[in-house]
Amino acid sequence: MKPLSEYLVPALISLLGVMLTAYISYLVNKKQTKTELNKIISNYGGLLHEKRIEHYPNLYFIISSLIKQIRTDFPCKSEIVKVLNNLKEWDAKNAIFMGTDAVKALYEVWVELTRLSDLSDTDFYKISSDSKLRYKLIVCLQNLELALKRELGVFFFESPVDFRDKANYGSYRQALSEGAANSPGDNVVEIISKKVKKSKHIG
Repeated sequence: MKPLSEYLVPALISLLGVMLTAYISYLVNKKQTKTELNKIISNYGGLLHEKRIEHYPNLYFIISSLIKQIRTDFPCKSEIVKVLNNLKEWDAKNAIFMGTDAVKALYEVWVELTRLSDLSDTDFYKISSDSKLRYKLIVCLQNLELALKRELGVFFFESPVDFRDKANYGSYRQALSEGAANSPGDNVVEIISKKVKKSKHIG
């Protein structure tokens, strides 16, 4: 009769071979699954970003135009209502592409503009001359501008070849202090003009 070891050793070797093969197969499948998942995420992210690039500028135009108007001459009530209607139309078509950051900022703008549109004509006229209200409304609108820019990733690129890591600014003041953006509604001429006035004032 053959010793037990003559049967046990080959069986153990065979079992270890099966286990090793199964483990290697598991690692390969896991790596392939992860690769495929990353590919799906990358493709989805690219498609989502394309949609944001396509539609966010339209919302940005509405907000930026309102900021410019508030800075020069506070819009009348009918103009506020018109902006709200434009926001409703844009939201109905494109809100599905927005992240939580932009959704929150848009909601806050919606609340402020709705509150203004619900005022009586007399109360609206009185409150429209309030400088604190103007400032609060501009900051609210700027927050939406910044949210759109962050979700588009524009702060990460000073140029097509200049990538900046962690360039998510929470305000235009912060962006300006780091030389990454100009304040909303300010073109180059306005920025230079402000600097000239400031230098004359200092002198």
